[in-house]
Amino acid sequence: MTDVDVVDEDINFEEMFPKYIYDYNSYIISERLNLAFKYVPVCNEINKKINPNGWKNQLNFTPDCRNLSLFLHHIKNISENEKKARCKYFNYKLKDLITKNKCTCNPVSKCYENMIAEKGAYMTVPNICKTYVDDLPILDGYSFTVFQHLDDLYNVIFHINIDKNKCHFYNNLFYKYITVLRNYTYENKKIHSNLIDKVILEFQKVCSGYVTPPAGFELVKRESENHNTLNHKSVKSESVISTAGNPDRIFIKHENHDALYDSSGTSTGISTGVVIITFLLMSFLLYKYTPYGSLIQMKVKKLMKCLNNENEDDVNLIESFERKYKNSIDESYRIAYTTEDYYE
Repeated sequence: MTDVDVVDEDINFEEMFPKYIYDYNSYIISERLNLAFKYVPVCNEINKKINPNGWKNQLNFTPDCRNLSLFLHHIKNISENEKKARCKYFNYKLKDLITKNKCTCNPVSKCYENMIAEKGAYMTVPNICKTYVDDLPILDGYSFTVFQHLDDLYNVIFHINIDKNKCHFYNNLFYKYITVLRNYTYENKKIHSNLIDKVILEFQKVCSGYVTPPAGFELVKRESENHNTLNHKSVKSESVISTAGNPDRIFIKHENHDALYDSSGTSTGISTGVVIITFLLMSFLLYKYTPYGSLIQMKVKKLMKCLNNENEDDVNLIESFERKYKNSIDESYRIAYTTEDYYE
């Protein structure tokens, strides 16, 4: 890739993200399992023909192929006006699948021909996008790299929207993707910055109150320091600011959540501390100077035993959750690149 890349004017990432990836993920998740299973045999045969490089890529290809086939099945049933845009997204997803699994077929249109030509026992891959894939420009260089990273980032946000507790799990990985995008030199800096700011805004809206952005990733007003008239719009606990001189650019000014939390929680913390100290002092006096000491000792031992049992249950629950979570990520909702792949 050159130092400065030019993006194809026909590729509108701001229109594509997050609309199409959310559509893609929503349909795959909501679709009946029996339909998904019907695409597995034909994808296994395609796997043999396209021949991904290495056993790991061969394992990854079939579930990805199944998901793309489900998306094509969805495209068959939408309006003609919507088909071209969805087929464009499919085209880029297929190129991403071919690239990351190091498949032998090239270009994308040839791989798609191989897929639709394969006859499965139950289903065949729909050819609904063949015309559009043949006519689409080649997505390469900066455009394809940005597509991959934006797709990964919005994929993370989509699944965090389902479970906000995943904010902590994905936080560091998310900002590593952002760092990679920021390091590109692109001649249209405004478009490049808008794409990055938009995805950071989306992530920070979803994870507001769950994680704190690392230093340098807060979206702030970073152009002129003049006092132009500002239009304020409240978004949860953040202030979205649009400058009068540049209405297309959105910046975020974050509140000092730590200070707000400290001021509101101070009195509650003091009260709780006084109650705990009083309880402990009373227990000590009863134990030391009254006949109830032996009774208290028995209760304490029983309580400790219960706590130990609960702790063991918690450990088993966490281990079980981690196994299930890892399997779901590996099989169905994987981010396109692992951290290991990132630094190869």
